[in-house]
Amino acid sequence: MKAKTNTAAKSAPLAPDIYPMGTVVQFTGYTDPSVKPKLKPGDTLHLGTYYPEDALYDVSKKAGGKPVDSITAGEFTVDDDTPELLIGGEAAGEVATPAVAKKGKGKPTKTKGTTPAPSKAVVAPKKGKVKKSKEEALEPVTVVASVKAAIKAAGNDAIAAAMTVMNDADTGYFRLGGILAVIQEKDLHTDLKDEEGAQLFDGGNKGFAKFVERHMGMQLRKAQYWTTIYRKFSSLGADEKKLAGIGWSKLKETLAYIDEDNLDEVLKLAKAESYAEFKATIRKRLVDSGKKRHGNTGNSHEMTSYRFSVHNDQASVLSAALDRAADTLGITKPSEDASTTGAALMHIVSEWASLQD
Repeated sequence: MKAKTNTAAKSAPLAPDIYPMGTVVQFTGYTDPSVKPKLKPGDTLHLGTYYPEDALYDVSKKAGGKPVDSITAGEFTVDDDTPELLIGGEAAGEVATPAVAKKGKGKPTKTKGTTPAPSKAVVAPKKGKVKKSKEEALEPVTVVASVKAAIKAAGNDAIAAAMTVMNDADTGYFRLGGILAVIQEKDLHTDLKDEEGAQLFDGGNKGFAKFVERHMGMQLRKAQYWTTIYRKFSSLGADEKKLAGIGWSKLKETLAYIDEDNLDEVLKLAKAESYAEFKATIRKRLVDSGKKRHGNTGNSHEMTSYRFSVHNDQASVLSAALDRAADTLGITKPSEDASTTGAALMHIVSEWASLQD
């Protein structure tokens, strides 16, 4: 394969951007209000390992330091003159050299595509007081019809419903986010007992976090995004039908911007634009509205691209793999939008590379 350098300004819309390890950024704040803060707006941070599956970066407070948290690209800004390495290409079949690090020490827990077996537990009625930390109360959850139906189908057991929905990829992130929101609001995870009858998880955010990671086998930040997306959009009257065809990675970009007045227009835009186009549009609107101080809204970046060919009998295997990777990332399939080819292939490559460690 022969690499070349080109300029993205002349190309088709880019796939999601990935910044190189060591990039210095400024933290702007958590987009998920339920996250226990480890950072404060204005903190200067250094990017570390990037996890494509969850769209998260490890960050440290000094170059090469120990990660202090994992954040998304929507939670930091980069100076205009800071070099960026983007994943994307001029057309189908072209992918950029990535800036994705191999997994190392200090990495967050990740789900490997298969669902871990749930912890051995039985659900028992609550007895006595549940230990719960003093935390700011969340807004009441709006339970949409599909979430009600899923819980009812599981015998009114929300935890069983969550496990069922998580194992059925066709139901999507919105429904699971809703069920998890119900569990969190009512502290239903505190009902889980071990074989000796002892409570497995405390109430509140800390106990819910342990429940998500240990019992559900989910990456916590992904669960937090899904519940936040569900809370936000259900409160605006949106349901699965209205959000059909829009990946959660697009919706998380809108959390600080979406409201009743622009809901329909933004969702229409999300369906029409590629992830990169949509992300740039929302960033620009946030900057223009004063909700974000700086957004790196330009689309002109240098990239290194690869051109390659495969035999006809290999093309279908490659296409299917790229589409599956795109589903994992929550972006449009390359078979439908060629600009996501780079991001999908990078996910496959980085996952393979991590297995070699």
